[in-house]
Amino acid sequence: MDTPRFPPTAGLNLSTHVQLTEHSYERAMLNNLLANAVATGDPTFRVFRLGQMTLRMDPPLLIDRLALRPDWASLRVNSHTLTVRATHLYGIIEATGAPDKCSLSIQLWTDTVERGEATIEGILAEFRHLEFRDISFSLNWRFLDGKGHIARASTEERASGELLNQAYPLLGEVNTFIDQYLEAPETVLVLQGSPGTGKTRLIRAILAAISTRVGDAADVLYTGDSAVLESDEVFLEFITDSHRAFVVEDADHLLKPRSGGNQTLHRFLNIADGIASAHGKKIIFSTNLPNIHDIDEALVRPGRCFAHLYLEELQVADAMELLARLCRDTPERHAGALAHLNVSARKSLSVAEVYAAHRNAGPQRTRPAGARFGVARRSQRVAIGFN
Repeated sequence: MDTPRFPPTAGLNLSTHVQLTEHSYERAMLNNLLANAVATGDPTFRVFRLGQMTLRMDPPLLIDRLALRPDWASLRVNSHTLTVRATHLYGIIEATGAPDKCSLSIQLWTDTVERGEATIEGILAEFRHLEFRDISFSLNWRFLDGKGHIARASTEERASGELLNQAYPLLGEVNTFIDQYLEAPETVLVLQGSPGTGKTRLIRAILAAISTRVGDAADVLYTGDSAVLESDEVFLEFITDSHRAFVVEDADHLLKPRSGGNQTLHRFLNIADGIASAHGKKIIFSTNLPNIHDIDEALVRPGRCFAHLYLEELQVADAMELLARLCRDTPERHAGALAHLNVSARKSLSVAEVYAAHRNAGPQRTRPAGARFGVARRSQRVAIGFN
């Protein structure tokens, strides 16, 4: 079979129109190169490879180091972005974050699989000694930039210690609850409660458990921006891309009943249990809405929602059980933590307060496994709709 040939340059009328700004220059260059590749038959863009790493290095210094490599020509777009060119190779390299936790992303276009993988591995190997080894999941943020466009950023999140059952008296065995949710056919989990009741910590544990099941850092779509959810773009991305979970924190605005004018919830209803199925992916909401009945009943109905949990502050007795568990290996800290809490004047305490008291009682030390977690409390009205 004859190999298809690209048409000659003279037979094409190609033009590209781009706005060259600090944020789009590398993409403008890519678009121009792609157009030229079509016209000339340049094989550079036949293969795409993506490499990612989280490491301990200052992002601008990391880009400095890569910019000075002798095996390619580089162009510094800004302090954290680099474009590179070599024979049959084009790359966009970004480093974001802080010196103690930098996310490196390498997008590479080449003519062969071998060249692409060798180049990516060569870059990652150079910094392997600075890599975080306990990455749990990849959090892919979506938010609106200053021009009203959906912008993207990714962070590689490290694994956390195990959740303590004493912090979740409502759930009993926390890990069993997580396993049941991940194995259930239902897509949605709703975590409701005031700040400090452990919603975010529970979400992180669920995402870590997803990664454990797939044997790699799971891709997680994340937003707290209501304007992002007014477009179908992010929902289409969730359905079609590799994201295994969609997390919406502070979702007060989109969980309220549609009868009150909520125009966004129907998109979630469609992908949670509609024609455009999520295909086993999970959707997790957290909200600070004070009333259980503030949430649209269609979202939490059986078959769509695995559980709707109302997490409250801990009763004093439950808080003392949690503190005793935290101080199990350091009993000398117990008295100091009790002094911080002043339980005699309290009817309830948040899990966050208990952890803070433990953390601040006496000299700092390495925390035992699970001491970074705290979560919610028992209530007569808490567990809504375990299915």
